[in-house]
Amino acid sequence: MDTHSASNVAASSATFSATILNAGTEPIIEHGFVWAKTKPYLGLQTAQAVNLGKKSESGYFTADVQHTFDRNVVYYVRPFVKTGTTLVYGQMISFKAP
Repeated sequence: MDTHSASNVAASSATFSATILNAGTEPIIEHGFVWAKTKPYLGLQTAQAVNLGKKSESGYFTADVQHTFDRNVVYYVRPFVKTGTTLVYGQMISFKAP
């Protein structure tokens, strides 16, 4: 999975995007992004998340997130894909709200 830079970052929103390179053989039951101010253990149980639901194939996906981001604070984001048996996270990137 490729994680792309956060875009359209503002005080109350940001756009996250990623590409699933190989969807594998199991159906994707959830996909989306997690984000937080701290990066250790950044995951579904410990961070803010946007779940985009099922995905039937590899490819690009994006989410326009509405959230109040603290000014000049570094946030971390990474995509995730979940099947019935596996949860996979993409590379973590950082961004800062203006």
